[in-house]
Amino acid sequence: MERPSHARYSGTVKDMSVTGLGLTSLPTDLAQGKQYTVMVIDKTKSICCEVKVSPCWTAGSSSKDAGFLVERSARWVDFVTKVNAHNQRTKERKRLRGYIVDIKDAYSVYGGIYGGIITNVSLNGLQIDDLPSGFLAKERVYSIRISDENDSTCFMLKASPCWQKDKDFFADAGFKLVEADAGWEEFVQKINNVEYEKRQIERKRPDECLYVLYGS
Repeated sequence: MERPSHARYSGTVKDMSVTGLGLTSLPTDLAQGKQYTVMVIDKTKSICCEVKVSPCWTAGSSSKDAGFLVERSARWVDFVTKVNAHNQRTKERKRLRGYIVDIKDAYSVYGGIYGGIITNVSLNGLQIDDLPSGFLAKERVYSIRISDENDSTCFMLKASPCWQKDKDFFADAGFKLVEADAGWEEFVQKINNVEYEKRQIERKRPDECLYVLYGS
């Protein structure tokens, strides 16, 4: 695998997916809005792949880490699949530890209460997974109760669905908050700080992947 003669930058791959690429140790003069070509090399498998990329974010002062949007191709998808197969980790979402969520369907003739898995929270909304498919309606406002493992009420919210993804008999849904109890902002900040630290610990660099970046 020869390094291209017109190579500009090289270093280590930080993160990689079929839609994006994270690279480290880039110089500060990396041009935004320009398309580059990257050759990604997996030394452990002696395989490589070229892909067209465009910078979407940068961080750092003396040297940069940068994220790139990838121009997808069948070859790139196959390459990422092979690399990640060696270092695959479970991507299944977990319930926020110690918290339970219930949604009251006041519009049902049965007045049903449904449980789900709360996977994301923010100041303006939240995501709940594994809800019964089909009962949500975007124009409606639902009462949501978040409690701890001792079943003592933590928060009562009112929220309206803004998106829904069906999965056979269940659905994942995003909600936009209409009304929240006092203390919600502090709760969200606490939860997101813990989740961020966990993601930083769990995040792994693709094993022995290097890159060479050069102008398109």
